[in-house]
Amino acid sequence: GVIRIWDNIVKPMMNASLNPLQPELISAFHAAPDLVPGQRGSGLVTEWQQFNGYVLAGGTTSVLRCWDLEMEKCVNTLNSKSDACVTTLTTAWDSLDYLNQGEGASSALNKGQQGAGEGFSGIGPNIVVAGYGDGSMRVFDIRVSHLGSVASTAARAGDSGDSHPNTAAVTSTNTNSTNAVNNFSGGGFTRKRRRDKLMYYREHSSWIVDTFFTGYGGRYEVISGCLSGDVKAWDLRFSSSLRTLDVQRSPMTAMAVHPRVPLLATGSHAQFIKILTLDGDTLHVIRYHEHFTGQRIGPVSCLAFHPHKMLLATGATDEFVSIYSTEKNVS
Repeated sequence: GVIRIWDNIVKPMMNASLNPLQPELISAFHAAPDLVPGQRGSGLVTEWQQFNGYVLAGGTTSVLRCWDLEMEKCVNTLNSKSDACVTTLTTAWDSLDYLNQGEGASSALNKGQQGAGEGFSGIGPNIVVAGYGDGSMRVFDIRVSHLGSVASTAARAGDSGDSHPNTAAVTSTNTNSTNAVNNFSGGGFTRKRRRDKLMYYREHSSWIVDTFFTGYGGRYEVISGCLSGDVKAWDLRFSSSLRTLDVQRSPMTAMAVHPRVPLLATGSHAQFIKILTLDGDTLHVIRYHEHFTGQRIGPVSCLAFHPHKMLLATGATDEFVSIYSTEKNVS
């Protein structure tokens, strides 16, 4: 559960020979002190928020921790409220899209305010989606205190008998106020029950491989994929998925979504990579190494798109790392 922070990893292009800088370890700390080494599960799972200097840490632990690297301390602890391990963490927000809105948006970001699009999209720099090993997903707000987050989750889990003894009074107060709103009626109609702040989804049937946020075309969706090969698109304002893609029948071992282009890539233990649109149309299937005649790629272990360019990096258990491009003769 240790995180190490390094400096001088990326060397400057100018005068690199005159001032050679070696990578330097500037900090290290236990991000998940309760993580047991060797315990079966996802291990340590992190999410780095470049725009505010936060690191979110979870995994085979019962809590999620939010670390402020500038202050070098844990600023919040959230109860995961699940016996399953956290397998992925994703911020439901894109800082580059937000900063492109202009100077006013940048000023709001520096003040820690939510994005201008949050009012209609249900997203923001403090909204985090966690995927679990049992196929469930949960939405967290990292601004909420430890007690408040547990109380909100316990209130939603009340129907299943899940409760927390230290938050009974808070849960009771929130429930009474919520019922007062939900029971309002007049003019021949009854207001529908509004959703809780922390949404909970349980549509996937297996281990969540990865989750990504995309704002392409104003969709503001979270894309998730599970081990059984299903990919789902979510709008965090709703309690169910928008669409489901049956991508593959073999086990899915890796997934990536391009942040600027509506492209999705999935990797399989059956030694192939599939590239699709976000609507499920298959564009290409990679099965062989292009520069090694007849050699199949190994079981895919990781995938990553370049944040701006049309490049896809892939890794497999055959010890090869490949980079694919839309241009010919580049791979």
